[in-house]
Parts: sequence; C-alpha cells; structure tokens
Amino acid sequence: MSKRNYSEEHVFPKWLLKRYDLWNEKLGLLNKTFIVYRKVKVPICKVCNNTHLGRIEKSIEKATKQGFKSLLKLSKEDIYIWCLKIFFQVLYLETRLPANIKDKSEGAIVQIEALMQKYTQIHMFLNSARMRFNYPENFPGSVIIVKVQEYKKLKLNFDFMDNIDCVAMRIRLGEIGIIVCFDDQGLHQDMFKTHLKKLKKIYPLHPMQFAELSAIIFYIRSTMNRTTKSVTIERENGVEVNFLPLRGLSRKPLHDEWVVSDYAKFLSFYCGLPYEKCFQMPNQLLSYTKDDRGKLLRFKLSDKDGKIS
Repeated sequence: MSKRNYSEEHVFPKWLLKRYDLWNEKLGLLNKTFIVYRKVKVPICKVCNNTHLGRIEKSIEKATKQGFKSLLKLSKEDIYIWCLKIFFQVLYLETRLPANIKDKSEGAIVQIEALMQKYTQIHMFLNSARMRFNYPENFPGSVIIVKVQEYKKLKLNFDFMDNIDCVAMRIRLGEIGIIVCFDDQGLHQDMFKTHLKKLKKIYPLHPMQFAELSAIIFYIRSTMNRTTKSVTIERENGVEVNFLPLRGLSRKPLHDEWVVSDYAKFLSFYCGLPYEKCFQMPNQLLSYTKDDRGKLLRFKLSDKDGKIS
C-alpha cells in the first residue's frame, strides 16, 4: 500500500469520540498499558475507508444517534462489518505496539504470525464491505443487540471490550449494547434466543447486566470446541460462502462442560469486579440479572461509576 493510497484513520471514528467525550479517555491494551483514544489510529486504504466502509460508517452513525429501534432496522451484515472493522483495527494496533516499552526487543503486544491462520477466514468477510457476499445457509457470526440504560455523563455511555481468543467483542453506545461473536455461524445467537427474549421484560438493562451478559456469552464461546470452516465459490452475483457443519461427524457436544469457577473469572474481568465477589465456594455465584430463585432483577442507574452495590 503506497502512501498515496492510504491515510491514518481513527479506529473509533471521530463522531463517536465527540459524542461520548472520549478524546482524552484511555483504551486498555492486552499488555495492561493504555493509549488515549485520540491516538488510536491505523493506516487504511483511502478507497476502502471513504467509499466502501464509509457507507456503513454513516449508516451506523445515524442509527446510533437516533437510538435502539433505529439500529435494529439496519442489516445484520452492516453491523457485523462495522464491529469487525474495529476488532481488526485494534488487533492490528496491538501487533505494532511494543509489549514492553522499556525493552522493545521483546516484540509486539500480539505476534502477527500467530494470528494469520486463526483470523484469515473472518478477515475475508471484511471484503463484503466492497463486494457482494452471499450466505445461503448460515451467517458467519452472532450479532446480539440489547437495550441499555443511559447515564447523564456522556463518557460513561461508551464501553468497549474485545476478546481475541474468543474472536468476539462488546460495545455499548448509549442505549445500544452490541455483542458479536465473529466466527460461530450464529450458534450463540440461537443458543441465547430464549434468554434474550426474557431479558426484554426488564429493558432497558443496567450496564452491569449488559456486562454480565457479555461475560456469559464470551465464556460459553471460549468453551466451543469446534473450528468454523467454509468453502467459497465466486459467482456472477458475488462470492458464495458455504460453511461446513459445526457438528461434523462427531457426537461430542459443541461446547466443553461449564465450570463455574472458570466462568467467574470472565464475570470478574468483564464486570470489573474482584473475583472473590463474583464467586464463593462451593457454588455461590454473583448475578445482576437473576436472584437465587431465577427471578429477573431490575436496577436503576444511581452510582456514579455504574456499579450496583
């Protein structure tokens, strides 16, 4: 890519940084260092950015400004591509930044060689921004959208966390909460269909309930023991993507056994809480969504940091 053909662009677009007053806020990286959002930039092809991805960016900006119902009217593919773009750009950034600022000989935060095979397939799906991709049977991933309560303080209405091992991310934009698993063929969206329908009874969710939901989904995704594979065929009307069945010829369940103590680690991390608060032996597990009898809980925003005491 020549300098003439690319420009440096914000990973999190300017409209988002302005809307949620994030210019001087910090993004946490995998090596536990931080970078201010205004400096979170990567090189990108001008044509791809301005023409192909630009169309999607404008539709996301407009829909998220109008609110939850407006976003639901967008195509799942556009939301998926927009989130995938952010996921890959953050990942790219971490392949360029040193893991140890004091000793750059240790290499980058993320070694790009280790990612090539794992992410090749979903990287291909980014091309659907500029050319037509058809999915006759399964969509590449799960796109889960829920309604969330909003804070009065702008910067508290934004939240982003990704998981490169699970190939997933969550992002909260005001009253809109989005969780995406990029390479599960929609498996987890289907798995949580009944649960998500029940959650509508307590809409809008408290941000901590949204965080808990993401922890559950990310954990279950981490226990998935299959790898998605696809066959692509170029046709006159675009690229046809056919996924091989996840189950294959094996009778083994698609997910490994649920381990409460392991899930509690996800809950602790994605809710920003001490592990001891999330789990106590033998089986006492924290939940902001259900009480001990399984009844759904409702909370209102009150604390400045959004935590529920």
